[in-house]
Amino acid sequence: IAESSSYRLVNEADLAGLTSNELTDLRHFFEFTCTSPEFVSSMRAAAELIASKDLLIFAGYGGSNIIAAYGVLIFSYKTMTSFRIEDPNNMHLGHFSDKIANNTCIFLISVSGQSTEIIARVRNYHTSGCKVITLTSDQDSPLAKAADVCIAYELPLIMTEEDNMTSHVPACYIIETLNRMVSEIKRNQ
Repeated sequence: IAESSSYRLVNEADLAGLTSNELTDLRHFFEFTCTSPEFVSSMRAAAELIASKDLLIFAGYGGSNIIAAYGVLIFSYKTMTSFRIEDPNNMHLGHFSDKIANNTCIFLISVSGQSTEIIARVRNYHTSGCKVITLTSDQDSPLAKAADVCIAYELPLIMTEEDNMTSHVPACYIIETLNRMVSEIKRNQ
């Protein structure tokens, strides 16, 4: 296993031994990241931004796109109108009226925050008048820096030669928590 503070390259034989490291990483996320002032502040800012909009659109690539679909299910159930962009490369918001764009929040999910396809779309979303929230494991990534609000969960990337094997547990927790926060904000308005 090759390892640095934010990146762990594994081969297939090493995957079986990752369980204890992953549990340690997840424990750190729940015990320390979730209670840090920066994380709490970014969650509050994201919840307030989402609650101020009428439409929430999720997007991501690969496993992040599956998490985007989960976000739509969670938010659409009772909280607000939500959709998923299945192919962010083909989603241009220029056809949105100013009224719709100004009342839309785009929620971009990328574990690494390095997805060039997603980063390229952020400019289009901002130009159209939408606000952008990013969910990534790297608060210093280009995607995080391009967002109106970034929620970073600082989990080490676990990569095989072909795949990103990083856990999506923090992303699911964040989406569920944001849903509860937005629901509460909307109830109190």
